[in-house]
Amino acid sequence: MTEKFRIHVREHDGDLHLRPVGDFDHAAAWETIRILSKMYDGKGKVFIDTEQLRHIGIFGCGTFLCQFYLSGVPRDRLVFQGENSHRIAPKGSMVVGPSPPCHCHCDGNCENCRCARKRKSA
Repeated sequence: MTEKFRIHVREHDGDLHLRPVGDFDHAAAWETIRILSKMYDGKGKVFIDTEQLRHIGIFGCGTFLCQFYLSGVPRDRLVFQGENSHRIAPKGSMVVGPSPPCHCHCDGNCENCRCARKRKSA
């Protein structure tokens, strides 16, 4: 995890609120999983505000999605908020924020994005 990443954590009315700040790389994803595993008490919802994530690396996103099960948080208890929500939210969680520009959850400018090719040929 780089020094450019930190997570603000607070509990409010039985819910857990996480606000990751900075670059979301592989190590940052593991730190987020560690905090979820440690702090989630089996009750309430978990709100993750993605608004202050600057760069979401492909390995950070992949690590978070692949290792999320370690946290013990049921997907239906997760609420992702902010512009970057769709990029790291596991399927089955709630996403509050703008819809992704591309149904594959990229930014629509990926080199290998089939959605981008469809838009160009239309």
